[in-house]
Amino acid sequence: AAVDLLADTTALTRHSPRHAEWLTLQGLKLCLAHGHVPSSPMIYAFYAVHLASLPGSIQRALAFSDLAVALDKRYGDLRWRPAVLSMYAGLVHSWGRPFRLARPFFDEAFSTAQLVWDRRFAPGLGMVAVWTEIEPATPIAKARAASKRYLDFTARVGSFFSNLCRLYVQFLACLAGQTPRLLRFGGPHFP
Repeated sequence: AAVDLLADTTALTRHSPRHAEWLTLQGLKLCLAHGHVPSSPMIYAFYAVHLASLPGSIQRALAFSDLAVALDKRYGDLRWRPAVLSMYAGLVHSWGRPFRLARPFFDEAFSTAQLVWDRRFAPGLGMVAVWTEIEPATPIAKARAASKRYLDFTARVGSFFSNLCRLYVQFLACLAGQTPRLLRFGGPHFP
């Protein structure tokens, strides 16, 4: 129960790095001293993100992130999977491996997030996943089609990420030369 509480609390303090780091380290100490539980992958994922932010620590971050994903698969608790995979794909994997290879992890995380109705991580996943289409120079029409499911989901859950997804879709339309000169968020030409 203590590791669950630390995993949930750390997710809520991600905008306060000092608090998140302290909570993560407490969770890591508990996991190492008393064994793993289904929420342990979150603790390892948060620790991997912390390591990824330190100079020269990418390989260690990848190792902890790989461990988080392996533990998540072992426990099979879908509640944690969207967060574990989104941190893996977007915040660690992409620093040490080609970004385009993160796409399957984003897809699995997004699908699982929809299944368990995860409103914390799914909208952000959609926003970042659109970049996995843009970054490798996917043809614009294919990237726009791929981004539609993310835009639809973020709009349904009412997340602030919805506007970012809309901006990305509009960016793709602009690249394709399919936008009028003046756009407004509520306007008829804005998705």
